[in-house]
Amino acid sequence: MQSPLVTDEFMQRYLLGELAPEERARFEEFYFTRGEVFERLRLVEEELLDSYVRDELAPEQRARFEAHYLVSRERHERVEFAQRLAEVIAAEPLQAALLHRLLAWSRAQWARFKSPHSAGRWAIAGLTMLALIFAMALLRRNTLRPDFTAPPSLPIADSPALARATFTLTPRTFSVVLPKQTLLLPADARTVQLQLVLEDGETFQSYRAALRSREGEEIWQGDRLLATPLAAGNAIIFSVPALDLLESEYTIALSGLRQAEVILVLDHARRALIQIDPMTGARTTLSQRGKLITPMRFAMDAGGAIFVVNSEGASEGCRLGCGNVIKIDPLSGEQTVVSSAGMFGILHGLAFEPSGDVLVSSTYVDRAAAIIRVNARTGAQSLASSAGLLFNPIDLALDANGDILVSEDRSQEGASALLRLDSRTGAQSVIAQAGHLIAPNGIALAPRGEIWIADAHEHRVVFSGPLEDSGGPGKIIRLDPLTGEQSVLFSGQHFRDPSAIAFSSDGTVYVADPNAVRQQRGAIIRIDPNTGKQEVLARGEDIAGPVDIAVAPPTTANSAFVVAQPLRQYSFTVKIE
Repeated sequence: MQSPLVTDEFMQRYLLGELAPEERARFEEFYFTRGEVFERLRLVEEELLDSYVRDELAPEQRARFEAHYLVSRERHERVEFAQRLAEVIAAEPLQAALLHRLLAWSRAQWARFKSPHSAGRWAIAGLTMLALIFAMALLRRNTLRPDFTAPPSLPIADSPALARATFTLTPRTFSVVLPKQTLLLPADARTVQLQLVLEDGETFQSYRAALRSREGEEIWQGDRLLATPLAAGNAIIFSVPALDLLESEYTIALSGLRQAEVILVLDHARRALIQIDPMTGARTTLSQRGKLITPMRFAMDAGGAIFVVNSEGASEGCRLGCGNVIKIDPLSGEQTVVSSAGMFGILHGLAFEPSGDVLVSSTYVDRAAAIIRVNARTGAQSLASSAGLLFNPIDLALDANGDILVSEDRSQEGASALLRLDSRTGAQSVIAQAGHLIAPNGIALAPRGEIWIADAHEHRVVFSGPLEDSGGPGKIIRLDPLTGEQSVLFSGQHFRDPSAIAFSSDGTVYVADPNAVRQQRGAIIRIDPNTGKQEVLARGEDIAGPVDIAVAPPTTANSAFVVAQPLRQYSFTVKIE
């Protein structure tokens, strides 16, 4: 479900200062973490400014515009500039069309320069300044030159810039090179509607379209687009700002979206929640930065919302640690704080109880460690268990009986262990201690009820079974939940510091390692459970420090995860009339 924060009406209310303080703060957090929202807000702001200049705002909106929007010298100058441009449009339409196009492009590039998501910002700034100098000269020439033909009181007509240019594009498959289609775009167009005709019999639940420049820069992307019947056949229809299209060559890459099981990864280094297609390794960033300060663990509730624990530095007003728990909408990427401060110290693990409450593990400098229960709706905190065997609790999981499993890392002092806590009384007991457990990290429950643990034993991971120990760093351990018997499953090859484990529905094992041995950086490693064969599914700059991993089902109560299947590209050239 699309967030209401990205509607044009909501954005206009934001610009006019009509939002309540909490709504404004919520939107600004969303705005700074989503590049496409920044671009859309820019267009809404331009339309609002033009409506003011043409006196098309309702009286109360005009009053709000003057009282709230016109609060800076820069904004006053923009309005004055737009008013002078309107005068030129009335007097010399042909030159005005060129001027309007040039100014629109300049404003778009300047907005991209100010955007936190923009690359090549200083090159953009230089080109924008040159364009603005030329535009100012043209505008000055037209406004200062005597006009002996146009009456001084000539009324200003509605600008044709509101017109929408519509174009229908036919497919160009990736394997066939055909002549590009040419779009003759009016210079004063404000919006371009593109209709991508689908091939006969092609049906997906929804589609993704990405508009790219000749250099490969992504200009616009739309997700979960639905097919619409036209005379030419079913088509994907969407609109983009005309000012984003210059005279050049473009391509639109179209992909079909289908619901599928996906891998979710929490990346500590990138401060991001990432979705990975297990078939192709393609990555999609669901949410990044914002309230993701020091993300360590995450879990999904029954409704599909994702809860993340920040280890420290995320809460105001606390003495030590300052961790918190936030909630992320996987469709919109919106982040909200669930609980902070209070009992929280330095937080490590997170798990959901059957009741829907959240459990987090916390350590402190001045007192014993604890497991804290958090009401997921209200954020209220209560103590589940503390002190006793708890020294440095890392990860949490729930066993088949609903009891709490805790990985206890005592690699710096004493013997590490796997603990069990009674979920009702908080009573603590040891399932296994020492042995292969050196620096236990992530806990996972295997399909057959076994407990698996990722262990970074001096950067080693061990194998017990048909494969011999390769002597590589870190290990993954299997424990019998009744006897505590340990055996080492996988080791060597790509492992260095495995931090988390997840299982797909077919039994495939996925491991997050923030320091994969051969890549010397983060990687997601896939393991065949029958042969132990490892392969790197994802790595690179967008997988820098993965610390937690989970496999999400295709659908949940309130959301659906989708993966993209590339279909074809639509190529075209823009000529401005």
